[in-house]
Amino acid sequence: MKRVKIAVVVCAVLLGIYTMGDVWGVVPGPLTNEPVTDAAQPYPDMAPADYDRPELPALSDAPSANAAVVANAIAELAGDSRITGQVSAIVVDAQTGSVIAERESNRAAEPASTMKLLTAVAALTELGPDTKLPTSTKIHGKDLYLIGGGDIMLSAGKSNNSAVMGRAGLATLAERTARELQKLNLEEVNLYVDGSLFAEPLYHPGMDPENYRYTMQARPIAVEISRESMEQHLPDGDLTAAQIFADALGESGIKVRKVARQTAPGNAAQIAKVESAPVRDLVEFMMLHSDNAVADTLGHLVALQLNKPANFAGAAAAVLSSLHKQGYDTAGITIADSSGLTTGNRITTKILMEVLLDLWQCDQCPLAAAGAGMPTSGLTGSMYDRFGNTAVRGRVHAKTGSLPEVSALAGFVYTDAGRPLAFAVIVDQLEPGTAYSARLLVDRFVDQIAKA
Repeated sequence: MKRVKIAVVVCAVLLGIYTMGDVWGVVPGPLTNEPVTDAAQPYPDMAPADYDRPELPALSDAPSANAAVVANAIAELAGDSRITGQVSAIVVDAQTGSVIAERESNRAAEPASTMKLLTAVAALTELGPDTKLPTSTKIHGKDLYLIGGGDIMLSAGKSNNSAVMGRAGLATLAERTARELQKLNLEEVNLYVDGSLFAEPLYHPGMDPENYRYTMQARPIAVEISRESMEQHLPDGDLTAAQIFADALGESGIKVRKVARQTAPGNAAQIAKVESAPVRDLVEFMMLHSDNAVADTLGHLVALQLNKPANFAGAAAAVLSSLHKQGYDTAGITIADSSGLTTGNRITTKILMEVLLDLWQCDQCPLAAAGAGMPTSGLTGSMYDRFGNTAVRGRVHAKTGSLPEVSALAGFVYTDAGRPLAFAVIVDQLEPGTAYSARLLVDRFVDQIAKA
């Protein structure tokens, strides 16, 4: 009897708890002290807003630049006593292609990194914007070969399809390679990195050794451009990549007995590969960051495409040949490398302008990436620290060029009235220690023509 009473009490308590929970909406039930909510109403029909949409003016409606102001800006730049070298400049109405003013635009001048504009055009034309660079593995007996195909932007980790740097990852290649090796019942291999795609020298013979840190050795394989920092590249990027790959193979169950350089025999069989971002993305990266190693790598690849030696001399001949074939005025042009880092390059502001006008007229053409990659004043890339406190911040899109004896800039600027101008200016043969002053004067020049 006592047990029955206890059970009744327990049930009553539980019922009371449940009832309170129902009242407060904690548990489901018919009781509640919450306000009754209205049934959901149908979504209302929204009438379109009634307002006048302003018509944006066409670029052609913006008034033309004042030619006298532009000419005076060029003369003021050339005549400034702080300019210790020579000045070449040209300014063109981008809409009409008409020259507004120029000074010695046919003079062969040292371009520094504005040389990359010419390399971009050659690479996009000869390689094609959609081309991807393979990094592959081949097997011959118990010898495994890591084959460099020109991708120097590999990552140590897995491939990332949304990235440019690291689109192809050595960890992904190792996983694919390990699966194929296991099918062949291979648990141990000798690993050789094959960089025979490119020929020596590793650096341009005319390059100042002080500038080695601004680029990597000319090898067709590297992890993240063999960088230690943004302004320091390490040697032997191919061996570094091979060691990283060996470690990744170990994590996938394959033991690597040795790591060395060696060219794969002709009958080695490919077993796996990964691919870089397309050339258009590589060109954009090169233009935005003014990356010397990417520029020279693209030049070497253009040389291969045009059946020339994949070295600096072959790249120079190939880029020049491509420009001439496309109809650019190459008279007086001398190309030493594809990056502009060496001192032997000589080009004109005229050919820079020819390229710029082609980029301006390009609407989804193969050259589009060259224009898209140009950094923006005060905001991105090699222009992030220029024009930041001026009225033209965000209105200049240009390729920079800087060496101890050169300050150059080539690109586009919108005038205060909205008229697009194309400009190219090279100040070279500068005396030591005056390049920064020249750069400030070039920036002032661009700011002046924006007011024309």
